[in-house]
Amino acid sequence: MAIMMAQIEILRKKGHSYSEIISESVIEAVDSLNPFMHARGVAFVVDNCSTTARLGSRKWAPRPDCILTQQALVAVDNNASNNRDLISNFLSDPMRGAIEVCVQLR
Repeated sequence: MAIMMAQIEILRKKGHSYSEIISESVIEAVDSLNPFMHARGVAFVVDNCSTTARLGSRKWAPRPDCILTQQALVAVDNNASNNRDLISNFLSDPMRGAIEVCVQLR
């Protein structure tokens, strides 16, 4: 989610329209990439990428996974999340309203 929101923020700062941002960041992931990865597996997707993408994904994938499983999820389970501002910002982001409208139009 954080990566998706970071992409949304970058596209917004670059002047892209909400519909384009949602299409590129949310709908493409929800309707295309995630179901494909679920059906075929992440390894299949990675194996069919360019050499650069394969090397990058295999090098960097363990890092966020470790942070999530060993730090972030543990903090949430212990109700010790120290990023309450980030959560509040996410919940009040104007993009959420635009996403809700697009979901209704699907």
